[in-house]
Amino acid sequence: MLKKISTYLKKVMKLQLSAPAHVNIEISTACNLKCKMCKREKFDFGNKLMPFETFTAIMEKLPKGVEIISFGGYGEMTLHPRFFDMVKYAKEKGYRTETTSNGTLFSTDEKIHKLLESKLDTIRISVDHIREPLEENDAGHVFSSTLLQNLKRLNELRRETKKSMKLCINTVVHAGNIDELIELVKYFEDIGFDMVEFIRLDTNMNNAQRTLQIQKEKETYTTILKMNKRIKVITPLNRFAKWRKYYASNNTFCIFLHQCAHIRINGQVTPCAFGFAMHDFGNIHEQSLTQIWNNDEFLRIRKNPENPTCQNCKIFKWPANILPTKQ
Repeated sequence: MLKKISTYLKKVMKLQLSAPAHVNIEISTACNLKCKMCKREKFDFGNKLMPFETFTAIMEKLPKGVEIISFGGYGEMTLHPRFFDMVKYAKEKGYRTETTSNGTLFSTDEKIHKLLESKLDTIRISVDHIREPLEENDAGHVFSSTLLQNLKRLNELRRETKKSMKLCINTVVHAGNIDELIELVKYFEDIGFDMVEFIRLDTNMNNAQRTLQIQKEKETYTTILKMNKRIKVITPLNRFAKWRKYYASNNTFCIFLHQCAHIRINGQVTPCAFGFAMHDFGNIHEQSLTQIWNNDEFLRIRKNPENPTCQNCKIFKWPANILPTKQ
């Protein structure tokens, strides 16, 4: 409890954490989908897998203060043949674990059981549509009725086996799905998922264009937050509400810069996966994460987020006149 209070006060006072609380490790740049808004469609990341021995070497170098290990990056992490071994390794070290997945590999009861038995704490599955769009949109994940059926089965088996894995949906919001969001929340509430999080469309250094008007976006989130619902919903309007508003009040706070470190498949360390190589501040195979986290370049970017990459990122930023809405 004292540690949580200390960490929170440091956030409020904008003091430097001794180490990132959340470390994201990219164990795969291979993917079985071609999503139009993904940076993979503009940059060639290859189809690489991090050797298990490289992963364990990175884990051994993590400093005290790291609490969460997330598996993520520009690939589908569950394609890695030793993904579940990596989850087990991280759990044995005492970390909370999570990943974001397109969910397509969990297509049979056998595969779903393997996921549930892995002791992964949280899985976030990317779903942008619950009904087939009338026309193909220019961003986001495509509709899949098979995926929706598999996700329903995932929660059924979670309930039958009494597993505690948290099941979440990540939805990239764009002009092609804005009219589905209310229906999407109800759908995943009905099939028993724990949370839906709406992510603003990333248009930085990729081929995606933001055609959705921000007022329409705000109105939709406001309606959803006022709904009588059991499922937890996170939107840009309430992501930094309640106690979080005290350290994110100036609308320039970015959780990645202040709390996270992203380790790319080549060992390069960045604040997040969105800016990737423009913000490589050191290599975990050559320096400790503590050294990288506290070096001059990382500190400079943290103090001045209005750099060529971060200033164009709208994932966590809203216009100053749009204030958080209470849930």
